[in-house]
Amino acid sequence: MNLQEAMKKHAEWRIRLRTAIIKKEKLDTVALATDNRCELGIWLHGDAKLKHGSNPIYTNCVKAHAAFHKAVAEVASASNKGQYADAERMMGAGSAFSQASNSVGMALMALDQAVRSAT
Repeated sequence: MNLQEAMKKHAEWRIRLRTAIIKKEKLDTVALATDNRCELGIWLHGDAKLKHGSNPIYTNCVKAHAAFHKAVAEVASASNKGQYADAERMMGAGSAFSQASNSVGMALMALDQAVRSAT
């Protein structure tokens, strides 16, 4: 798994959500809230768990990733209800989404360093 690429893909969620809000697209909040469907989540709950499961950095990354998906789903839910301004605000600075996004980014960087150090 290329964690640098995973960080980039997760950073793109803000764009995906804003696009859905602008286009008034419905999003599958159940799928978005699930942290083991995306490429990173599949790796975290599979190979990474086998290789790094006992490492607290791994555990922190899994928790941050799950929280991020929950925040994405909450924004999507507001948008699906037609609460577009609220959904936009939910992605603003200091929001749960923004904090979760920052946390998952930092956790991925830490995990990337740990993985590189282990090889």
